[in-house]
Amino acid sequence: QQLQLMNSINTMVKNGQFTSQLANVIFTLCAQLKTSGINLEQTHRNELNKVFVSLRQACCRDNGQLGTPC
Repeated sequence: QQLQLMNSINTMVKNGQFTSQLANVIFTLCAQLKTSGINLEQTHRNELNKVFVSLRQACCRDNGQLGTPC
C-alpha cells in the first residue's frame, strides 16, 4: 500500500494537483512510515527517494504558491 501512496504523491505533485486529497495521501503515508519506514527503506529505497523529491517540490513556495520551483 505504501508504494501506491508514493506513486499517487509523485503523480499528483507532477500534475500540480495540490488538493486536500494530496494532503490526505501525504498524511496517510507519514503515519505508515512511522511503523514500517525502516523496512521500506531497505526494500524500496529508490521509490522512497523519489517520493521525498516530490515532497520537497510540493513544499517549495514562491509568493505562497505551492509547487513552484525552489
